[in-house]
Amino acid sequence: SSGEAFMTERDYFLASAADEIYAAPGSFFEFNGLYAQAFYYKSLLDKLGVEPTIVRAGSFKSAVEPFTRTDMSDESRFQIQALLRTHDSVLTSTIAKSRDTTEAYVANLMRNEAFITVEDGYSAGLLDALLFDEAVKDSIKEHIGASSQQDLRTFRLRDYVSTTSSVATNRDDIIGIVYAVGTLVSGESSSTGGTVGSNTFKRAMKQVREDNRVKAVVLRINSPGGSAVAADAMWQEVDKTQQVKPVIVSMSDLAASGGYWIATAGDTIVANSTTITGSIGVFGMHFSIGDMLESKLGITSDVVTTSDYADMFSGLRPLRPAEQMMLGQVIDSTYTDFLDLVAGSRGLDVRAVHNIAQGRVWTGADAKDIGLVDTLGGMDVAIGIAARKAGLSEDGYGILRVPRPKSLLEELEETLIARVSHALGWPAEAGLQKVRQYADLVEDAVRMQGIPQARMPLDVTIQ
Repeated sequence: SSGEAFMTERDYFLASAADEIYAAPGSFFEFNGLYAQAFYYKSLLDKLGVEPTIVRAGSFKSAVEPFTRTDMSDESRFQIQALLRTHDSVLTSTIAKSRDTTEAYVANLMRNEAFITVEDGYSAGLLDALLFDEAVKDSIKEHIGASSQQDLRTFRLRDYVSTTSSVATNRDDIIGIVYAVGTLVSGESSSTGGTVGSNTFKRAMKQVREDNRVKAVVLRINSPGGSAVAADAMWQEVDKTQQVKPVIVSMSDLAASGGYWIATAGDTIVANSTTITGSIGVFGMHFSIGDMLESKLGITSDVVTTSDYADMFSGLRPLRPAEQMMLGQVIDSTYTDFLDLVAGSRGLDVRAVHNIAQGRVWTGADAKDIGLVDTLGGMDVAIGIAARKAGLSEDGYGILRVPRPKSLLEELEETLIARVSHALGWPAEAGLQKVRQYADLVEDAVRMQGIPQARMPLDVTIQ
């Protein structure tokens, strides 16, 4: 690892898998512990005159908190502290093993001797050398026995990804990998919107189900959940596939709420120790913008209806008590269905599931202890299990990934967005975040209006 970028604990965790770790002299190295943060919009909604109505099932279902609070509830803080503890434990133990030292030493560095420079990191024994790029290349040449005058042949990450995404079409035995990455919505997926659509997912699952070469399927989930209706439609497709061939679920960074909903249809659930999972709960939201239109824009409205409830989801007035009760009944019914689904698939009592549900999120390690996960590991572990269940020999199969990889045009589109961000003086990732921050808030509000949501609490960033 080398370069002039700001290195964080996350970057160093990835680098710790390497034999040696280098950094450019004079660069930053943040090694001062982890924190989690979430943003709250209640004050913004108050200023705009937008009135939210919230109905939820589960005391931990804090996905609605950004719209109703200015800070974390005690329940939310409790579960996020548990997530941080697991992340801290994995980070500490992994680095200690990589650097051949003790966990206590690594923990003490972050908590009592925190630093922000690579020079301090080198002195602490976390870095092997402070080298610029050319010196790194010389070191690699030395390791591989190449002449110092010989050019070092390298290739880009994009080339590597393109190679590993290819399909061995001449194989008779294939393991299909279906991706569910993003917020669950009805309809089609959108890579730019970060959503996985039920129709797109249905076609992908049908493809691997009906392809006779595909002997087993790995369902890769990285989703905070979303529409409960979409989640159930996707569950049905996974269940159909599971009835004809093994389906192994591999949960990535998170498989929460609706993401966990669809996972329950698999034969085996595999998660990383730090996978955010669970969040078994349901909520419904309604936003009234009538006051905002009148007070901020001078727009008023009038309505003619055929019943007292016809305009309840118009968004121009708050829900009345009877209407809140109607929405609450739908939410409670969906939550009950969720509990029954988990209980049936995991062999648990419904009351036991309710005790570990209520919208609470768990780490993969804790989820395994309480019966929501079968095995800890990554994609390689899930593929290995799929191969064994299908009776395939090691390396005796090809890989089919669906939905398809991004086209060249889509790649160019993302590159264009990155260049525009750069032209505005933003780093590509930060630029996208700035552009999308407020648009995502509005989009989420519209998407969740009146529809039962099985979605992870908050949008938590751990750094």
